[in-house]
Amino acid sequence: MVRLDHLSLPVADWRKSRDWYKQHLGFEVEFEIPERQTAAMRDDADLTVFLYEAEVVPCPGISFTIQVDDVEAKHRN
Repeated sequence: MVRLDHLSLPVADWRKSRDWYKQHLGFEVEFEIPERQTAAMRDDADLTVFLYEAEVVPCPGISFTIQVDDVEAKHRN
């Protein structure tokens, strides 16, 4: 079986992004490396998203889609 294990996303503020993924999407903090301004966030399907602080530049043609049970309920949060 082949499945996506992890990916890395540059973010403007790693702590704010960590908190947003946790609060709004239910991701768990797998681990953090504060000196590298990085948080590893794991979803309930065992995908880990590394959020690292860096310059965020547009990247046309690439998208990151997260599936939720109820989009309207998530949007209200």
